[in-house]
Amino acid sequence: MPTRWTSTAKLFAHTAPAGQVTALIPLDEPGHYQLFTIGPDIRPESREAPVTKAELESAVRKSYGEEAEITEVRQATRFTDASRQVERYRVGRVLLAGDAAHIHLLAGAQGMNLGIQDAMNLGWKLAAEVLGRAPEGLLDSYHAERHPVAAEVLENTRAQGLFMFAKEDPGVDVLRGLFTKLLALPQVNRYLAGRISGLGIRYPMDGADAGPSHELLGARMPDIQLADDVWDGELLHTGRGVLLTVDSAFVDAARPWSDRVEAVPLPEIPLTGEGADALLIRPDGYVCWTAPAKSDLETALTTWFGTPA
Repeated sequence: MPTRWTSTAKLFAHTAPAGQVTALIPLDEPGHYQLFTIGPDIRPESREAPVTKAELESAVRKSYGEEAEITEVRQATRFTDASRQVERYRVGRVLLAGDAAHIHLLAGAQGMNLGIQDAMNLGWKLAAEVLGRAPEGLLDSYHAERHPVAAEVLENTRAQGLFMFAKEDPGVDVLRGLFTKLLALPQVNRYLAGRISGLGIRYPMDGADAGPSHELLGARMPDIQLADDVWDGELLHTGRGVLLTVDSAFVDAARPWSDRVEAVPLPEIPLTGEGADALLIRPDGYVCWTAPAKSDLETALTTWFGTPA
């Protein structure tokens, strides 16, 4: 099954004996890097204190050797290991997303993805509310879906921080050794990769409107090639939902929602594992209904996209 993905630049990370963790990410401009460093000795008197070239150079030398040298610092900021999350993402007409809703240690570089996911989840629901076609409870589902996701990110970043900084704790040493062994298991690697990347998110969609159970139900739809030069991810660029189906009856059933859902007839839906006669994909890319057999598509469309005009 053809799929698309974008590779990132190589990450050069090193942990010094003193617990200093330094990572260098090559940038497009040769000889330039994004530098990330963290450790127990980096504790300025004030968080607002300027980051000096000497401070960064010291961190780099601890990890890469005394010959390492920094010639220029273009921009530098500080961060802490504080973990905070608001209790509610929505209070009346106020909705919070991104850093306004949660902060955490930068371990795993999850903050930007988390904020973008918040925006994608909220954006189409808020638009439906503004346009007056949001079904009851749609806007409240933003908190219900996204709050647990951020709580898991705070959990795994706090765990990473504990492993990085608790250098003198025998109990943590035991846990660190056990965890190192677990990381040798492909299943554990896959699970953690899914959590840290966000690709493992699966929203609960177990209601009657969700259709028969399927491995993609509640998950992010993979970007798969549907036809020559046509990928399902591109169909979401309009901000509408997408119905992929091999059954013309589902196309007819979705026609009243054509202003907010695009029905795409296909000879087959290329998927790994169990196939499906139809998949309904929300504007944020998550599968909210599946049909290995005839099911109540109209209920699913009304649940997620409101009553047709």
